[in-house]
Amino acid sequence: MLLTTAPAMKTPLRTLLVAFLLAHSPAFAADDKLVAGSNAPGFAPKVMVRGEAPDLKSERGCALIVFWKSTEGPSRQAIAPLNRAFREFGPRGMQMVLVADEDEDAVKSSMKGGDGAPLGALASDKDGTTKSDWLNAAKLEGLPRAFIVARGGRVIWIGSPLDDGFEATVRKAMSGRFDPASRAKLEPVIRAAQKCAEVRNFPEAYKHWGEAIDADPGLALDAVIERYKTTLLKEGNAAAANEWIVDIAKKRYSGDQAGLVQIVEMLVKDPEVKPRSLETAEKVVEAMGAKTGVKSMAMQALLASAKGDVRSAVDLQTDAWMAASAFDKPDLKRALDEYRAAAKRQPAAGAKGGG
Repeated sequence: MLLTTAPAMKTPLRTLLVAFLLAHSPAFAADDKLVAGSNAPGFAPKVMVRGEAPDLKSERGCALIVFWKSTEGPSRQAIAPLNRAFREFGPRGMQMVLVADEDEDAVKSSMKGGDGAPLGALASDKDGTTKSDWLNAAKLEGLPRAFIVARGGRVIWIGSPLDDGFEATVRKAMSGRFDPASRAKLEPVIRAAQKCAEVRNFPEAYKHWGEAIDADPGLALDAVIERYKTTLLKEGNAAAANEWIVDIAKKRYSGDQAGLVQIVEMLVKDPEVKPRSLETAEKVVEAMGAKTGVKSMAMQALLASAKGDVRSAVDLQTDAWMAASAFDKPDLKRALDEYRAAAKRQPAAGAKGGG
């Protein structure tokens, strides 16, 4: 039964925003504690056992600084999500270094763990200097702990690789869509939308999500996806969901190629999206404009593969890969290799018209 009364949302939006910022903004820190929003401290562990110290001022990707202990269970459990993140984002510019207050031999031993061995750079911080600059400065205890440093050298996230949403946060950081100060302004509105959706008050939920998206489309891209899934799955209205996502893609993301890529990938690959509409994804690809752009060709290839035309996918992805910058080539090449492998597995009859 549809409820017509929203939860208590009478508090003015400005009041909600001010209250949230007072509680969470780095500007209101009581001392010099290292928090999200702070400039990154120096990074000088005693010994780099493998790899190099990250460039915290890099203008590409982000840096992931992880404090762990090779002999502790939680730290070992964190290797899986850390390695997944590094495999996905390392080729795109993410720097990752694991720091242990252990001697060099102990750190080297952690490299012998087979599939459970950590990827990325490894550092020995036996004298505790780096731990003091980061963990102690953030007043944190317990391991593992991680810091994400954004382009230009600002800490934008502090938490654990075992936290829910860790990999999603890395993904946002890599795309430049994670800014704690700006995001804090949107959180009260997004939470209001979520609360309304929980009690099936969809009109109020959509109103709040719309406010967040209008305020900052780039930072609210996850709200777009959440709003779409709410209409599709909770309300059960696929037609309305697909009509809305195409409309918002054209109105709010026509100049944001990376944002459109995330929407298309969600429509084509997200296992939660059922029923799936490739026609809707195709319309979003059209919103990308020039069909010969690298991202547009890559998304056309993804659609062709989803439709079973892997040979067209190979051709389109090859064109995208060849036209891409050196920074983007590795990611495009991985998809190209997948399409080529799929094409080899496809029966010869499936090559009809494929060239």
